Amino acid sequence: MKNKTINEILNNKYSENEQDEIAYVMASIIGDLTKIMLLAILFFIIGYLKEYLVATLVISILRVFCGGFHFNTYWSCLLFSLSNYVIIIGAYIKFHAYSSQMLMMAIPLSLILVLISPMLTKEKQEAFNYKRYNRVIPTIIIGIVITLDVLINNPLFIIGTISIIVLSIQNIIMKGVQIYEKPN
Repeated sequence: MKNKTINEILNNKYSENEQDEIAYVMASIIGDLTKIMLLAILFFIIGYLKEYLVATLVISILRVFCGGFHFNTYWSCLLFSLSNYVIIIGAYIKFHAYSSQMLMMAIPLSLILVLISPMLTKEKQEAFNYKRYNRVIPTIIIGIVITLDVLINNPLFIIGTISIIVLSIQNIIMKGVQIYEKPN
């Protein structure tokens, strides 16, 4: 149904390559929006909608600059995202009283995240211009979230800090996999 709708919108007004690109982008946007809505409904039902939305906001903004895991199917992406948010919110529930320890973890992990970013798929690595990559923007975003966590000590900023920790660990793992998988 999704592809039929996209094809009807495009209706041969573009070249075949342009149609493929537009269809891919539209399918990605529709897939991401449905995933966000499904997870929002789930976390609303269990009473953690605000925490989910804050984690989604922080991760979505940082992933634009830092990259991360990508999956080939909608369902594997949905399951990974669900487990990601369960880890973030579970860590918040379990460790929110230990925010100073989380900050001690977040600062070095954030530094590593910015230094090893962007984490791209093999296809995107070939076309990416590393010389133009700007490390300042993710550093500022991380700095704002951690500073707000320290100064305001609001539970939602703690969620932001935990989200940064989880994204950092994921990208460190991804970097290790990329290094290990490189041909000799």
